[in-house]
Amino acid sequence: MVDSQNSSHFSDPVGTVTHACNPSEDVFSPYYLHHAENHSSVIVTPKLTLANFASWRRSFLLAVSIRNKQGFLDGSIPKPTLEDPLCLSWVRCNNLLVAWLLRSVSPPIASTVFYMEDAKQIWEKLNQRFFHPDDFRICHLQQLLCTVTQVKKVKNDVTCFHCRKPGHVKANCYRLIGFPLDFKFTKSKGNASGSSTSKSASAYQVSTTKAIAESVADDLSKITLSMEQVRKFE
Repeated sequence: MVDSQNSSHFSDPVGTVTHACNPSEDVFSPYYLHHAENHSSVIVTPKLTLANFASWRRSFLLAVSIRNKQGFLDGSIPKPTLEDPLCLSWVRCNNLLVAWLLRSVSPPIASTVFYMEDAKQIWEKLNQRFFHPDDFRICHLQQLLCTVTQVKKVKNDVTCFHCRKPGHVKANCYRLIGFPLDFKFTKSKGNASGSSTSKSASAYQVSTTKAIAESVADDLSKITLSMEQVRKFE
């Protein structure tokens, strides 16, 4: 029986299932293959190694989903029976995905799945071998650490051209736009405009950095890292 999402069909008087339209010619069907699609039209770089599965997996899924072929990976488009007219089209699409997978992984990894004929089986094998939830936490932590570094760099690079104090720009300088009514001067007014503003900016930077650092520390406490995973931070 043919899945209704793949094609429309009707039965003739003797009960033979006939497809009213050929899904392989429908540009909206996952069975459709553009003339430009070939074994090298999807190659994820850098190729899959022992240390980059999380980013590689996302890149490959994006490339496949853009071409409407993800169903052949997750099994939502199962292989039709040999009697089904779609069987040959399914085999072509499956073989294309197998080629994309083999060309997107490093040779040592490709050798372990080279003789598998089903793209879904290869995909599951790679996920079983390389998928670790901590890898995605590590990616998230790397992004947080990068954010902290950028915040510090921006703060250190900003200097007011009017008062020559770091931590703010001329447009926000209290000496030009006036001090807020609730502004607390810790020294004489002449010195407060520079020192207090600088301290306020520094305090904000410290509190922001501290909050991010606490979030990173909380995530780290939930992770048991191998030496290989630790090297990803280097």
